[in-house]
Amino acid sequence: MTEYNDGRLWAYRQIVDIVIGVSNYVEKNSYGKNYQILIFIKNLGESSVLFDPSLVTATLTNKLGETKEMKVYTHEQYMKRIKNKQALAMAITGFSNGFNTGMAGYQNTYTTTYSAGRAPYTQIHTTYNDAAASAARIAANTQMMTLGKMMSDEQKTMN
Repeated sequence: MTEYNDGRLWAYRQIVDIVIGVSNYVEKNSYGKNYQILIFIKNLGESSVLFDPSLVTATLTNKLGETKEMKVYTHEQYMKRIKNKQALAMAITGFSNGFNTGMAGYQNTYTTTYSAGRAPYTQIHTTYNDAAASAARIAANTQMMTLGKMMSDEQKTMN
């Protein structure tokens, strides 16, 4: 039997006293393209049944009839995957911010001297501006805190 529930097509099958329903959809987000399988299990009998999620497998069949084994993540594994990707993004952002902050205080001034009958001569003077470096550090820290908060909120949403 099939039915639509909250806009998703569900397929159900009853085997003796157990009703199993399955629905799947594609979730596309900043972490990639993921297929999510929703499973409904109802025991109509008197005896208990043990469902072991670690035994769930999935294959994907395309329009040409070719099949591909899919990796099935538990909720914990998927959340760990998200946290690892976020940690990598945070590390890259932190490195970039650190490099930019380190260079932010340095300023170059160019002085050109003109003498009669001679070619102009340009000198480069490099100075360090504490105020610019401090402002860059504050901006980088704010960006890192904002990114961390956004990632935390995204984890809660994904959860």
